Amino acid sequence: MTAIFPDTPAEEFYAKLTSKKQGYLRRRALPGEVRRVHDLGQIAIEFPREAERLYPQHDLAAHMIGFVNRDGNGALGVERMMDKQLSDPKTRGKPVALSVDVRVQAALESELAAGMATTGAKGAAGVILDAQTGEVLAMSTLPSFDPNKPLFVNDPKLGELLPAGRVPISRQINSVTNQVYELGSTFKPLTVAAALDSGTVRDLAIRYDATAPLEIGGFKIRDSHPAGRYLNVPEALVHSSNIVTARIADNLGKPRMDQMLRNIGFHERPAIEIGERAEPIWPRNWGGSPI
Repeated sequence: MTAIFPDTPAEEFYAKLTSKKQGYLRRRALPGEVRRVHDLGQIAIEFPREAERLYPQHDLAAHMIGFVNRDGNGALGVERMMDKQLSDPKTRGKPVALSVDVRVQAALESELAAGMATTGAKGAAGVILDAQTGEVLAMSTLPSFDPNKPLFVNDPKLGELLPAGRVPISRQINSVTNQVYELGSTFKPLTVAAALDSGTVRDLAIRYDATAPLEIGGFKIRDSHPAGRYLNVPEALVHSSNIVTARIADNLGKPRMDQMLRNIGFHERPAIEIGERAEPIWPRNWGGSPI
């Protein structure tokens, strides 16, 4: 049996074959594998046929699409979120259209894999959105997994000891939607946009002091690449000035900053048809500074 299914330890087969309880030796097997088991001549082994989901693209977009468990229920991704529609007799069999473009998805995964190889990174994640609609054209987390073989263990530390074909359960984590990240400098344009909307910034030519670190709430805010001079709003964005952005945010005030974040949904899980969505890091107390 281990020669036919090398990804399953011999001890596991032995335990099942010597058990007095009826059970599965293998839940899924290819026709060639079934034929080889049949040729063993063990009359106690049966080969029942069961309906199952097939994922022809294997690990492509696996975290988004997800997979069904052994009972045929959606266990991850879109499969999980749309399980009722996909299993309901009234709607079952009707195609479900996603916004994902398989060509863009393949290109994204190829670039992420190349980046991992170049930098020696342990993983990578990326998403491509339609700038006009916000629809997801591609989303990927690497390393990925094959949803046709959802064989996971609960201890990622055993990764190097796993039999061939088995991967740790950590591979199921969608790093795009199921983890949180600090926005860093990408938050600066949002702060400036909120200031423009509120009217606290009315003239982009007005210059702000960026000659020295700014002390707010007991902290010193510095620029990683100090310009050492006064900067207007466009220059502050070009130079990614923490000091000027902090001054703009301080003028904007905590209530309006809080409202801006709520208006764009930063206080709640992302609105996407995937169940694996992390809660954002939402401060209970803004402290001495709104930034």
